[in-house]
Amino acid sequence: MKAAHAAPPSQNAHLFGQLAAAAQADPSACALSGKAGTCLSYGELHDAALYLAGYLQQRLAVRAGSRVALVMDACHALPVAYYAILRCDAVVVPMSTAPAAGALADGMLACRTRVAIAAHAHRDAVPALLAAGVLRSAVIGAPGCVAGLSGAAPTGAEAGGIHMLDGALAAGIAPLRMGQGGTSAAVIAAVPDTVAPATRGFALLSHHALAAMTDQAASVGRSPLAHLLTVQRAVSQRACLHVLGGTAPWFDVLPA
Repeated sequence: MKAAHAAPPSQNAHLFGQLAAAAQADPSACALSGKAGTCLSYGELHDAALYLAGYLQQRLAVRAGSRVALVMDACHALPVAYYAILRCDAVVVPMSTAPAAGALADGMLACRTRVAIAAHAHRDAVPALLAAGVLRSAVIGAPGCVAGLSGAAPTGAEAGGIHMLDGALAAGIAPLRMGQGGTSAAVIAAVPDTVAPATRGFALLSHHALAAMTDQAASVGRSPLAHLLTVQRAVSQRACLHVLGGTAPWFDVLPA
């Protein structure tokens, strides 16, 4: 099926609404493909994002306007975490997965994030962030950064405020009512280091602004923001994401 091109984003659109519409239109359509022919459908992506959003709200006190760090390369869990944060009406803070020593903590402090969702590869860095008060809690993905839809029993919280993604999804907690989106904040993006030092900092992007940027995903290079733009473009066009291999995995958008 050929990917449908999205209409210009509405000023009042909520980005999660695009995923909900795609899941309702064709829940079995492949949203994300990976190695060995694995596929995460739009229905599965939508349901997983809802359950993770409910867990973030009910167990980790994530609310509208909360800033949640997202520390993941391209993988099956990234779209789930991204849309879960948006469904909370919280703000996604995409962060580099290969920061210099101390840069991860510095970035979280600068963006005032108190909750993080991180790939399993970064699990060892989380206890120090919790102990230092940079974070109050974190959700850790499964090894291999899979979406965690295996039906594992809920694991709840571990010592020190660490929660496991599999357990969060298996808990099956419904989220609170969704907000309006539109001009409210959706993403905080770091300005690339390639710009002049005086202009470096962070850009606060609304739902509408991020939707409008999706066709420019290639222009921002292989940055954490580019991951989100590629995910958003695929969902808005009801296309399929493919996880490319290599030491630094990347997404490609394929026709659905």
